[in-house]
Amino acid sequence: AAVSTDQASYQAGQPVTATFSGMPGNATEYIAISPTGSPNSSIVQYQLTNSAASGTVMFTGLPAGDYAARAYFQSYVVAARSVHFIVN
Repeated sequence: AAVSTDQASYQAGQPVTATFSGMPGNATEYIAISPTGSPNSSIVQYQLTNSAASGTVMFTGLPAGDYAARAYFQSYVVAARSVHFIVN
């Protein structure tokens, strides 16, 4: 599995688009935004993949901080992490 964001830096209020691929396509899969270096259970926002093996999801309203997008196969089982990104 793989997940990435469309930019390395965002302004507060700017939407963050995450692209994922290589997921099995199960109903329990989701993409989440988490603080960089945080435990797998630390999630700021998440979007279900709707059983898609690949696609995009959008996140809005993230507070300022340093984050990574993560692809989860199921509850707190991380399949992939993006490079970190910053919201200013």
